[in-house]
Amino acid sequence: MANVIECGMVTILTLGCRTNQAESDKIGRELQARGVSVFFKLQENCLGGIYVINTCAVTGVAERKSRYEVSKIVKHDKDAKIIVAGCASANNEGQFGALNGFGKNVMRVFGTDKGGIVEYVMELITGGGKYGNYAISCMLYDIHNTSIQIGRGEEESDCDGVDGVKAGVMTDIGVKTRQVFMNVQNGCDNRCTFCIVSTLRGKSVSRPIEEVIEEIRELVYDSSSYQVNRNEKVDEEAIDNEQKWKNANAKLVVITGINLSMYDGGNGRGLVDLCLAVNELGVPFRLSSLYSNVITSAFINDLKKCENFVPMFHLSLQSGSDKVLKSMGRRYTTQEFEEVVELLRDAFVLPVDCTRDDNEKVGMKKFEVTADIIIGFPTEGDEEFRETLDFVKRVNFDNLHVFPYSPRKGTVAALWKQITQSVVKARVEELRQVQANNRIL
Repeated sequence: MANVIECGMVTILTLGCRTNQAESDKIGRELQARGVSVFFKLQENCLGGIYVINTCAVTGVAERKSRYEVSKIVKHDKDAKIIVAGCASANNEGQFGALNGFGKNVMRVFGTDKGGIVEYVMELITGGGKYGNYAISCMLYDIHNTSIQIGRGEEESDCDGVDGVKAGVMTDIGVKTRQVFMNVQNGCDNRCTFCIVSTLRGKSVSRPIEEVIEEIRELVYDSSSYQVNRNEKVDEEAIDNEQKWKNANAKLVVITGINLSMYDGGNGRGLVDLCLAVNELGVPFRLSSLYSNVITSAFINDLKKCENFVPMFHLSLQSGSDKVLKSMGRRYTTQEFEEVVELLRDAFVLPVDCTRDDNEKVGMKKFEVTADIIIGFPTEGDEEFRETLDFVKRVNFDNLHVFPYSPRKGTVAALWKQITQSVVKARVEELRQVQANNRIL
């Protein structure tokens, strides 16, 4: 087989959050707009390719995975031309250099400013002398050690498993499960004692509502636009087949950001105003992770006006202990958080015997509340852990993302006395079992 510059291979590997995922998707769309055909699946026999690795630094594990992805590519393709971007590269650019054996292959490190990646990729492509049929393959590894394949290809019947996705040109393809991840905000003004992301991403910056709406409209209704088939569960009961959008390129738009709760659309407009504007497009949409303190009765009442809103809420909790939350620098209490969950359930959960017109109430067809919890934070003693267990039992989340605390250099909490890893591991397993039991009830 010809080498990859001749057969056309550009690979994007994405680690971490949905903001990273949305940014990688945008890179892919812009490459396609330059004439780059989009494929899924690494071509094992094509060497000498171009790779964009969008890294994560939210935990030490995520950062190690980022280095591993670079190492794996170098071992697979000794002539690989690698571009590294994302939080891990911003946190420590040197870890992707010669010291770890990557110097020959890593062409450039972009950090969290990814605006120049497309131009640089095109320079590498045109410099290779061939141009026109390039593959883009994306794999997402989330921070909870779960590997999720993001399928892109015209053979949708093969897109139902991690190892069963075939390469296919991404032009006018029809797929059963489509999501568009739309990044509307970057950065964070909070300084939680455990988090390095606010340092790496900088202060909160938002995109104007008009710009967001125009991009969503283009992606959803332009049949030539970039299309994504994700091997992620999207409950068909949450999606209505209303005529306005049933032939669109996306079945669900996911509005995302580093701290979406800080969204500022300009001219005094906030997240609710964005939701009302997106709703007018006629496409089902949901919000990614939110802080509980942004959710008020007024916020919920406005969301209920959006017939296309899918009420699947992921709330950033982190602990079920007020003492731990305070030491983390979180700006809410467990009581306030629980009250928010009750507000949401009162607003969006319908009586079992309720009948409704699906077309009119798509936004109420599927409701869930999920959350993140960090276990093993330095101030979490046995009592605080038991408080978290009790809180989880009481609130009864639909799903819970549980992961061990990871000290990040440059954060306040990294300087504190750490809990023994064996204790942290045992607590993680105990909490996961509590959540599993909740789901059975």
